[in-house]
Amino acid sequence: MEQIRLTYENLDKRAFMLAVQMICRARHIYIMGVRDSMPMAAFLSSQLALVSDNLRFLNSSGSRELLEQMLHIGERDVIIGISFPPYSIRTLKALEFASERKASVITISDDAMAPIHLYSSCKLIAGIGAAQTPYSLAAPMSLMYLLAREICRKKRKKVARTLEEMEYVREKYQVFDRDGMDFFLSRRRSK
Repeated sequence: MEQIRLTYENLDKRAFMLAVQMICRARHIYIMGVRDSMPMAAFLSSQLALVSDNLRFLNSSGSRELLEQMLHIGERDVIIGISFPPYSIRTLKALEFASERKASVITISDDAMAPIHLYSSCKLIAGIGAAQTPYSLAAPMSLMYLLAREICRKKRKKVARTLEEMEYVREKYQVFDRDGMDFFLSRRRSK
């Protein structure tokens, strides 16, 4: 809770709103994080999928594969790089590539001096606590939730259409109706 409080108290609001603006205007949104940062990148990707049809979650174990997924990144695109200690050289190299291609670079890390900020157009900082294992990812996840929420608020019509479509698909294809485990549990309770 302390890290969340400190993150919000020290949040650069201009940088935050710039990040929102950059993401809302982007032709393509690329999101990446490796090792411990991958779950945070996956979470942000799932949230931003509500507002973008052109979102790419970069998921790879090597720099070569990452760069291949980014081959068409350009100046109307944005990449969000997430990296916390130990900082990833793969993330840094991918952001360098994106920067050379004139894409906007948003970085999310724990320290203003983190290496990934080297190529950043906009940096967001979220505390993870003292140098201990494991780090607390509560503040970074909270910051990403706030970022996604603000973008969804700005693009509420798109979000509403996407949610309606999702509901239609779920209903039509009975995605949540008689899920295997639910069916098994309901039969077990009735005995």
